[in-house]
Amino acid sequence: MHHLGWNHRFNRLVSKYHPNVWHLFDCLKREEVVVRQQILKMMAGAKKTQNKKVVTRQQAITVLQSQFNQKKIKLNELLEGLSLLIGTGK
Repeated sequence: MHHLGWNHRFNRLVSKYHPNVWHLFDCLKREEVVVRQQILKMMAGAKKTQNKKVVTRQQAITVLQSQFNQKKIKLNELLEGLSLLIGTGK
């Protein structure tokens, strides 16, 4: 899914339907700088900020998984809970 974000960002960077080769090379060079900066930040220990919605959904999934592992809910309840989380986009 990460690649979809990259494609969107790169398309905005190019901002032309039919770029010539030189414009495309320029955009690729700029993208290389961005990627190098991201790598340096990761090597320095910087953490990527997470979307609040994603964090909330992951916490709910973790709770469901924990309840299932502790045999507090059955498989069908786990699956129903997961489908509600994914189906509603919450």
